[in-house]
Amino acid sequence: MRKLFRILAVTLLSVLLSSCATEPAHFTDVSNANAIGVMLYEGSEISEDLSVDAWRQPEGYVIRLWFRNSGSGGYSDEEREYMEALYPVLTQYGRKEIESDQYSYIVHTSSDITMASVGKGASVRSDKEIAGLEPGADLGDLFLLSAVSPGNAVRYRFPDYQVAGRYYLGAVTETFSSYFSEGLTFPGLSDFSSVCFWIAGLPLGATLYFEIPVEYAAGVSYAPDGTLPPSAEMFHKTIKGALTITADIPSGDPAGHYITIKQK
Repeated sequence: MRKLFRILAVTLLSVLLSSCATEPAHFTDVSNANAIGVMLYEGSEISEDLSVDAWRQPEGYVIRLWFRNSGSGGYSDEEREYMEALYPVLTQYGRKEIESDQYSYIVHTSSDITMASVGKGASVRSDKEIAGLEPGADLGDLFLLSAVSPGNAVRYRFPDYQVAGRYYLGAVTETFSSYFSEGLTFPGLSDFSSVCFWIAGLPLGATLYFEIPVEYAAGVSYAPDGTLPPSAEMFHKTIKGALTITADIPSGDPAGHYITIKQK
């Protein structure tokens, strides 16, 4: 089994605090790091099994989607060398973003890029009626983005990898449906990679079903400028997970380091 293709572009940063920068709320504190960069992950490494867990809060729940690495074999050595040569092109926008003083002050860690796109039709459904929506209806607009793991503090477009979201700034209008909209990169695959959503009270016994289609290209399908040519070979898979709301769900917040999102 080949080692996961992850390259860290290291930039040594002195932490210069902007007069207008403020520390957003975290579930727990994040310590400073001496070096941050951009981590690349292969689309082929995305596990199709989505881990889903929940915490009870006043009037609602925090639902965490935890993205896993499949551990499957990746590219050949030759393809890996090719991707390493493309690394500066694929990460140029991300490197510029994380080199900003505000990013280094708030996030303190590397940004993740998974070389894969969210496909059309991501959804959340339930076997019970929720908020007046019948069983089986898409509930994606009811789930409000509430927190991201630090590696997902910046979001990218696919396949040009321009920055599409700056979640470390802490105030967006984002739902499950918009976060997993077509043409955005799939979240990172680091060990802690996850995003959290808040939703108003759910009925006990309801089972939530999450589906996120993704597509990705073979490594050698990238052109020298980092773009995908029309002849690129594309692969598809669907990431799935489920959660049942029970009386045993604990109260509180997920453990770990998160950047809290406040809806505009």
